[in-house]
Amino acid sequence: MNTDDAKAFDELLRIRANGTPEQRMRASAVITERYSHIRDQFPHGDISYCPHPLDIKYKTLYVSQDSRARFTTLFGCRDWWNGRERSDEWWDGNTQFFRDNPSPIPIDPLIVAQSLAPEFVEFALHDPSLSVRAAAVNGLMDLFRIPQSVPRDGFNLLDVSGLEDWWRTVEPNYRAIVILSRATATPFNLDRVQFYDALLSVKSSTPPTLRDFADKTLADMRARAASLHDIAEDKKKLGDVTCASVHLSFARQTDSWRTDPKIRVNENEYSTNEIESLEGCPAEPKFLSDLVVFATKSQSLKTRYAATRLINEWVGTKLTPLDNAAILKWWSTQRAQN
Repeated sequence: MNTDDAKAFDELLRIRANGTPEQRMRASAVITERYSHIRDQFPHGDISYCPHPLDIKYKTLYVSQDSRARFTTLFGCRDWWNGRERSDEWWDGNTQFFRDNPSPIPIDPLIVAQSLAPEFVEFALHDPSLSVRAAAVNGLMDLFRIPQSVPRDGFNLLDVSGLEDWWRTVEPNYRAIVILSRATATPFNLDRVQFYDALLSVKSSTPPTLRDFADKTLADMRARAASLHDIAEDKKKLGDVTCASVHLSFARQTDSWRTDPKIRVNENEYSTNEIESLEGCPAEPKFLSDLVVFATKSQSLKTRYAATRLINEWVGTKLTPLDNAAILKWWSTQRAQN
């Protein structure tokens, strides 16, 4: 028997449930072996690449007659959207890989994850390869993490007998579920403006249980962003912190930000700590334009909160973090007066 034949495996499951005692024993032994064999095939720690779902390269790979190509494509996409959501340090360490594997279409990992969810279900239910089925279910386990979205008995890598009924239940709200699952997957994601904005956009159209979970997640994201920094920890990261030294360091950083605005928008934790460390220091008007950019364009919620808080302290305003319209209106008026 072909060990990668999904239909043959389903027959083993039927025999284990309905066969004679001897047949059930033999079927159970083979099923256990299949699980072990499939798990041994899972890649570990590879840097993976996921073509955009609209990219012809992706379409070509997932309809390939080579089951290994389909298997690798599914795992690659799962690892890829996780990588796109990891810390800045992970990105810095793998920059060359992504330069060598560009996509012709701008890629948003959240949109990729949402787009691939139905396709992963299709692979899990209908692909003739058992290993491809396992890769697809593994991806679904990563996309549907919140308690409200997990099948009653959990996901099963190889037994998909209940998957179709499960999908019928979650499909109407699967995009919101994927957003919630990805947003709460890591502390890094909980600080991302992208996930915050995505949750705001979908929560009103979700059923009460999901809406409550979304509201709690949004509140948690705001609380994390508003939390004050630890001065002692800052000194470990920044050295001997004084107002003069932080002013000087921030001034040097702004020069590089003006050269490459993307650095200012996709800043790392070091930049956030610098902004927080300016709190309590004498106001420096020349930094206000950079702080406004941080407060309205940073991809870090914590940075937006820190920049808005510092503007309020230095200028005496009462701007609300994340209220871009009010911040930009104030800044326009401020510049007109000066």
